[in-house]
Amino acid sequence: MPGRNENRIRTLLYAKWMSIIICTNFYELGMFCLKNYFNKEASFHKVVNWFLSEEAFKLVILKGVTMKFIKAFISDLDSAWSKSKRNTRKSSREMIENKTPSYLE
Repeated sequence: MPGRNENRIRTLLYAKWMSIIICTNFYELGMFCLKNYFNKEASFHKVVNWFLSEEAFKLVILKGVTMKFIKAFISDLDSAWSKSKRNTRKSSREMIENKTPSYLE
């Protein structure tokens, strides 16, 4: 790759991979808490938006994950980013977890 630093490209890919892992882990934590304690749900997109709006990636990378950070995440997710759980139909995720033959029905 002429004119490009291979290490820079690898670093950018690694950083993107790490951000996906961080968002996914926090999404799982958030959905567990919302479902079991508040009977609510939120989308992955909303969790990503929370990370971007609160500059949470910067805090996680620089300071690590603290209990204060987790409490703020759950509190914000419950109050601003979630909605009441749907009673009329199951989400795609629930249908996949229950191994419904066609989760797109």
